[in-house]
Amino acid sequence: MSKKWLPIQQKIIAIILVLSLFSFIPNVAQAEDPDPLEKQKAIMNEIYELIEYYHLQGVDPDELMQGAIWGMIDTLGDPYTAYFTDEEYQSFTDSLNGSFVGIGVVVEKNEEGITVQTIIPGSPAEEAGLQVGDLIKSVEGISTEGKTLEQVTNQIKGEEGTSVTMVIQRDEETMTKTITRGDVYLPSVESEMLTKEIGYLRLYAFGERAADEFKQHLEQLKEKGMKKLILDLRDNPGGYLDAALKISKNFIKEGPIVYVKDNIQQEEELAIQGGTDWNSPMVVLINEGTASASEILTGALKDYNKATIVGTNSFGKGVVQSLIRLENGGYLKLTTNEYFTPKKNKMNKIGIKPDIMVEEVDQQLSTAISTLGEKNIFVSAIGSNWIQENNKDYVALRPLVHALGGKIFWNSKSSSLDVVIGKTKMVLTKGKSAGFMIKDGQSFLTLAELTKHLPELKINKKQEILTIYLP
Repeated sequence: MSKKWLPIQQKIIAIILVLSLFSFIPNVAQAEDPDPLEKQKAIMNEIYELIEYYHLQGVDPDELMQGAIWGMIDTLGDPYTAYFTDEEYQSFTDSLNGSFVGIGVVVEKNEEGITVQTIIPGSPAEEAGLQVGDLIKSVEGISTEGKTLEQVTNQIKGEEGTSVTMVIQRDEETMTKTITRGDVYLPSVESEMLTKEIGYLRLYAFGERAADEFKQHLEQLKEKGMKKLILDLRDNPGGYLDAALKISKNFIKEGPIVYVKDNIQQEEELAIQGGTDWNSPMVVLINEGTASASEILTGALKDYNKATIVGTNSFGKGVVQSLIRLENGGYLKLTTNEYFTPKKNKMNKIGIKPDIMVEEVDQQLSTAISTLGEKNIFVSAIGSNWIQENNKDYVALRPLVHALGGKIFWNSKSSSLDVVIGKTKMVLTKGKSAGFMIKDGQSFLTLAELTKHLPELKINKKQEILTIYLP
């Protein structure tokens, strides 16, 4: 505490009012009015010293300074400007680049309990032999029964190099797995062939490796015979602007990809050269979670007439943040520019409107497929025309048959449901046909039985979307 405040301690004047008791500390004499900014700094320093010396409960100086920093940032009313300590900055960039410490599983809670939904390739969980569908019975000796998903995942999380022991049930077998937590890298891109001609490419974030991974997956799809592409940018929060520019080169030969304006409305064109002139049919899927760099790429593909946009209106984050290293440690993520599409359309707080509006999540992918001229394909979200009971997948027959161009009708003579798909005919009777059930007036058949009758079907379960294609 500065000695200049010591005499004040002897001069506190107690004034008793009717409703309140206050302590007044006289001001130290001030010099002539300084520069307004310097005066504000001096006031802040004075308040800091007074709080530190006199506040009844005591204070943490670091918390005071953090509060002052965030007070300035909060005054901006900008949800994207933020201050990071060095540790917070590292966590932020790790998250953006899809890397974290853990065992590398995605779990869900269903009727059976806490179940492994996804295993990240190359993760400690994969090395330990965990499988999709494994039921987690306990973590570190604590039963998962009655626990929330968050409670169980918090038990599984931990520091790098530490281990976690879980009891797993797989079908009728129970086993114990001890897994050492380590670095896990979540790929930025996933891809597959949905049909003989349609490739599907999902981009999760614009991290530092996203552009290279994107190009690699796109080339792999071409090698598999892709003639049409679905680019899925739903729930992609964005990332590095440079990654968006590099990825755009896979579709646009040259020209501006985005225009940015600073706080004095000075405009800058960010253009590319040496790209590829994409001329194949393409659909881009977007929704309200498509933001920032995702909107830059979508806006460029739309303005250059490279793709049909399907889904719901994008988020509308049309501003760019710069990461500034502070001289005394930490980083400032500061909003420095607003961006516009190649045709100079504003996106901030507006977003991108799709060419084909589809609000139903389980209809967005199927709409994209039909937009590309493909038939005989069925797409459903879990809980809609695709349900799970007793660890089995059931698909609603009527919408499935219609999607695959077949016929379905009730045979009153035999009290059976007759299904015809292509050259295959199924006669299904409740209580007699394996995997067949009627629930809430709707007929369902297990995927296992369906593939026995129609082995040529191409079935894909990715996250919570089921796709069935009849070649």
